[in-house]
Amino acid sequence: LTPLETSSPLQTFLAREDIYLFAGIVNALAVILPEQARVEFPELFLPEDCNWVIQEAFLDSLLLRRQDKFTSKTRDLVLQFSTPRQNNWLTTLIAITTEPDNVFNSYYLHDKLAHLGMPERDACWSIPIADLNLEDCSSLDILLCWALESGFDDIDPVRAELAAIALTWMLSTSHRTIRDRATKALSSLLAPRLSLACTLIQRFRLVDDLY
Repeated sequence: LTPLETSSPLQTFLAREDIYLFAGIVNALAVILPEQARVEFPELFLPEDCNWVIQEAFLDSLLLRRQDKFTSKTRDLVLQFSTPRQNNWLTTLIAITTEPDNVFNSYYLHDKLAHLGMPERDACWSIPIADLNLEDCSSLDILLCWALESGFDDIDPVRAELAAIALTWMLSTSHRTIRDRATKALSSLLAPRLSLACTLIQRFRLVDDLY
C-alpha cells in the first residue's frame, strides 16, 4: 500500500483547523477501512503525517470494529502509538480481553504471561498495570465493574472464561486496589460457575507467582 501524498485531498481535509467538527466521518473511515479493505487508517499516510486526528480515530476504532478484524498489523500500530507515559497497547489489551473473536483476547494474554518467569512478567505486566488509569470508564475500571456487577447474570460461557482469566492475572499486581477489586469481581463471576473455577485452577496451576 502506497501512502497518500501530503497534498492529497484527504490529507488536506484532515489538516483543517475545524476537523473536530467532522470527527464522525473520520472515525467511520477508521472502522470501515479494516473491515471492508483490510487496511488500517494510519497506513494511508506517511509516519510523519499521522497526526493526532488520525491516531485518535484509529485508537477509537479498536472497540467499534468487528473484532475479527483486529490483526497483528493492528497491534503493531497500537504499539507504535504507545509511549512510556501512555501505554495504549496495555489499555487496549485489557479492553479486548473478553472478546471471543479477537485473537488478542485473554487466551493470548495467558499464553504470553504463563510462559514468562516472574521477573519478566512483573516487568511487562504486573508493574505496568499498576500504573494504569483506574478512573471511571477506563478500560480497567470497565472490566472490573462489569464482572462485579454482572457476574451473576447470564453471560456467554466463553466471555465469562475470558474475563476470569484476565481478572486472575490482575491478582499478580502489587497494586492493592486493583487486586482487591479483581478479587471481588472474580468472586462474583465464579460463584455461579464452579466448573469455571475448577478450569481456572487447572489453567494457572503451574504459574510461579507468589500472589
